[in-house]
Amino acid sequence: PLDKAQVGDLVFFRPSRKQNHVGVYLGDGEFAHASTRQGVMVSSLGESYWQQVYWMTRRLLPDGRSPQATSPDISSPSRAGW
Repeated sequence: PLDKAQVGDLVFFRPSRKQNHVGVYLGDGEFAHASTRQGVMVSSLGESYWQQVYWMTRRLLPDGRSPQATSPDISSPSRAGW
């Protein structure tokens, strides 16, 4: 849940059925994201727009494995954090 977000977590939004948007949580209710009009910017999750289109928060693991994984999958290239 968003109230458990930690710095570095990915924050996902669904502004429409065909579009997704993602930012990086910075702490204190703020996240960094890229805007096609304004470039990279920092926004507040407290803004009504972002509250309306919020979808989910996800955390990337530093070694690229799920918490249950015991050995890396050597059949595919390593993708840190995926």
